[in-house]
Amino acid sequence: MRLLAPDQLTGRLLKAARALAAMSASDLATASGLSVITIKRAEAVDGLLALRLSTSESIIEAFAAKGVQFITTGQSDSDAGVVLTSARAKRGAASSMTS
Repeated sequence: MRLLAPDQLTGRLLKAARALAAMSASDLATASGLSVITIKRAEAVDGLLALRLSTSESIIEAFAAKGVQFITTGQSDSDAGVVLTSARAKRGAASSMTS
């Protein structure tokens, strides 16, 4: 298992990461410095995102701050996923799910 390269993000992975981090599109936009429209457009893409490297990195950094990482075990989109790595982030996600 290794970290996913920024140019390998997909709309499906963004949606999964947002759900895992218990973030709204607005939360992610604020944390990444992007617009809500950009987030929603990216999530609507079926397949790899055509984002600037700096945009992808901003999204990855915003999720990393919440303890979420994008990972891969292989070469295809289906081998990629998201994981919650921080105990503090896990507690925060669990409490927002029960609220």
